[in-house]
Amino acid sequence: IGACGGAGASSLSAAVSARAEHRGLDVTAVDLDPLGAGLELLLGEDRPTGLTWNELTNTRGRLRPDALRNSLPVAAGVRVLGWAGTPIQGSMKGAAGAAIDALTRGCDLVVVDLPRQLGELAAEAICRCDLITIVVPKTSVAVAAASRVLESPLLDGPRVEVATRGPSPGGLSSSDVCEALGLPLVSDSAADPGVARRLERGLPSVGSRGGLRQSSQAVLRRIELAATTSPASS
Repeated sequence: IGACGGAGASSLSAAVSARAEHRGLDVTAVDLDPLGAGLELLLGEDRPTGLTWNELTNTRGRLRPDALRNSLPVAAGVRVLGWAGTPIQGSMKGAAGAAIDALTRGCDLVVVDLPRQLGELAAEAICRCDLITIVVPKTSVAVAAASRVLESPLLDGPRVEVATRGPSPGGLSSSDVCEALGLPLVSDSAADPGVARRLERGLPSVGSRGGLRQSSQAVLRRIELAATTSPASS
């Protein structure tokens, strides 16, 4: 989840998914931000074909993991459950929970890109997560915004850790950010200007080097550590 608009949470979600796939994990990325660019695009695929949230409206009860996984579009080797270009028709209540439950049973890792406005759809995902990473640029404005996001009671239960991102125009350090928020640090990375260049060329947001790769590797290590202390991970 991003502390503020443009924090880079979607790029980090895509990068963690891509790095996990590169390590040989069966991973699915779940896009819960209908106003974002789309995780498929951040994974280098601008015309995905396959099942989207539109086909899962009014979903109730259990979904078959194999049927759901095999119906999803694939970008950079990652299955993606995202949004189509048309408005959602019907109720989404229960859809996120049913989909994430099925995907968790059917693959090694589920990475969820959460919207900053934590409504009903996000609530269904958050209660199923082992780790929430809040991406915070190293500015006082971003820290203030992060504080407001963290006021949501939905974030009281899961483990929440901070991924800070440069630059730091006012000299804030990652330690300053974590102290202000009262949360542990999972990663600290420099600004990655290569992200925009890669996306403009139709490539995945994460490259072979740079701050986004460094941050995604740190988050993935933390996910792997969480998995060793939890009977199930998502």
